[in-house]
Amino acid sequence: MNTFQLVILGIFIFLAIFAVLVFSGIIPLGVGFGGSDPVELVWWGTVPSRAQGLDLSIRTFNAEHKDQISVRYVQKDSRTLEQELIGALASGRGPDLILAPHELIIRHADKLRLFSYESISQRKFIDTFAQEARLWLYPEGILALPMYIDPLVLYYNRDLFTTARLPSPPRTWEELRDQAQALTQTDERDNISQSAIALGGFNNIALAKDILVALIMQAGNPLVMQGDSEFEVTLRNTLGYAEAPAGGALAFFNKFSDSANSLYSWNSALPEARSMFTRSGLAMYLGYASELNLIRRQNPQLNFDVTTVPQSARANTADITLGRLYGLAALKSSPHATHAAQAILFLEAPDFLQSWSEVVELPPARLDLLRNKPQDPAQSVFYDSAIIARGWYDFDPQASGEIIRELAESVRQGRAQTGEALSLAHQQLTNLIPNFGQ
Repeated sequence: MNTFQLVILGIFIFLAIFAVLVFSGIIPLGVGFGGSDPVELVWWGTVPSRAQGLDLSIRTFNAEHKDQISVRYVQKDSRTLEQELIGALASGRGPDLILAPHELIIRHADKLRLFSYESISQRKFIDTFAQEARLWLYPEGILALPMYIDPLVLYYNRDLFTTARLPSPPRTWEELRDQAQALTQTDERDNISQSAIALGGFNNIALAKDILVALIMQAGNPLVMQGDSEFEVTLRNTLGYAEAPAGGALAFFNKFSDSANSLYSWNSALPEARSMFTRSGLAMYLGYASELNLIRRQNPQLNFDVTTVPQSARANTADITLGRLYGLAALKSSPHATHAAQAILFLEAPDFLQSWSEVVELPPARLDLLRNKPQDPAQSVFYDSAIIARGWYDFDPQASGEIIRELAESVRQGRAQTGEALSLAHQQLTNLIPNFGQ
């Protein structure tokens, strides 16, 4: 073979290797190469587009990457985001990337362009992001990259604690047991006029499902586990304990609505939990960090504070609260899916995530940022709570909400024994696991 033939062969080999790298996404066309126009990516999210600092954050990002990519943020209603996304994908008009809660992301895993472990190793991911983000580590790759966390926290009324001569909120559920009687008051007809905490019911506790799930997870049961090839529901499992942890958590939850129990502090005749808290009728309210400003607006005169969710006093138990994890995912249907994935990597830079955290007033999901707690006392608690936040594989939040509600209510009302109710809920949650992704 002469020199000319060797040169031609070398060129063909180079082009073949280059084509493979392009189509595999390792080399994104138009990103990082001079002479091509930047690609505009459509980014859907539910954060209000008028939120303070959002526009500046995006304009700064676009200016920094003006020769490669730009993003155009489109606000969507959180109540209709999923249906709009499904409809847009069906008509070929879907976004390039989305900012969504972890439930939506795992529910639509088959529609996402996963990040390969060659681009981000599991070790790097685990070392970079809060523990709840591990929900997105799938055998085939990473579903999304996390941005921020909205953790479940405990709001408490300082005036009611002072009146009851209680110097501080409970750090553990055992301490809460001791405080509950001092904070619950009844009138001459034995009707609850002031409640210690809203637990034990679903009709007037909007976050009852989330609270019960948090208790089950604190007891040592993740509800659903991911194996090498499939998901497994663990609700009725003992997991090495003498009894099923979920059963103990359920029993504790229901005690607060049992009029014969010393912890009785809640019933269906009371107002909705957050409303009762803002009216100073509820001493402690389990709610999300994102509710802080809403509580302030509903009663500017309310003397309240916030702390982490009570934990178990038992030894060898990890501190856990429930968290709503939000992250960025690229849609595989996008004609710019590779560019979208590259944009997400840029958007995950510490400076941008910190600025976005300030926009939404919620803790960032990066561990290096969570180490630098803000001076604001409420935000400091939110950062601590984000570090211990966990989530679960909730593939259908509406359906699982009905399942968990029936689990609690059937036992509370005596329509089913705990073991029987757990087995039924276990099977019903199993039926919600999708066929894709594993």
